Amino acid sequence: MKKIAKLIPGFMVRRCPKSGKIIKLRFDNIYAKITFPLIGVMAIIWFLVRVVPKPNRIAYPCQQVAAGIGSTFLIWLFGSIGSLAIYDQIRKRINKPVALVYLSGLMLIISIGFGIAQIAQPDFVPNIAPPEGVNNPMGDAKGIFPGRVAWTQDFNATSWDGKTGMWWVIKS
Repeated sequence: MKKIAKLIPGFMVRRCPKSGKIIKLRFDNIYAKITFPLIGVMAIIWFLVRVVPKPNRIAYPCQQVAAGIGSTFLIWLFGSIGSLAIYDQIRKRINKPVALVYLSGLMLIISIGFGIAQIAQPDFVPNIAPPEGVNNPMGDAKGIFPGRVAWTQDFNATSWDGKTGMWWVIKS
C-alpha cells in the first residue's frame, strides 16, 4: 500500500514533510481541478460498461467502488449546478452580498438540521456486529487442546490408489 501511495503525484496530494504520509487532497491547481472530475466520469463510464450487459456484476467489489465514486461525482455536479441556479435567481431579485448571506444562512440551517437528525436517531445505522462478539470463536471448543484446528486423515474415505484415474471419479 505504501508503494501505491508513493505513486500518487505531488500535485494531487499534500504530504507530511517528516513522514511522507498523505495529509489531504489538493484542489488548488489546474491538474487537480481536471483530474478529480475526470476520475468521476471514468468511474461512471466503467460502471455502465460493465454492469449494463450483465447486471449481476453490480455485486463485484470493484463495481461497488466505481458506483460510489461515480454517484459522489454526480451528487457534486448536480449540487453545483443547482446551487448556481438558485444563487442566480436570488442575485436577480436582490443584490449580491445579500444573496451570499442568504445562501450561507440557508446552508447553515440545513447543516444544523442534519446534525440534529443524527443526534435524535443514534440507531440510524444498524448494529452489524455479530452476536458472539468481534473475533470470538463460535461454538464450544472441545478436545485436549480446545480452540485449535485438528486435521484428520482417513485412508478408507476413498478408494483411489493414487496412480490410476482421478480421485474424484466414482468407480461403480
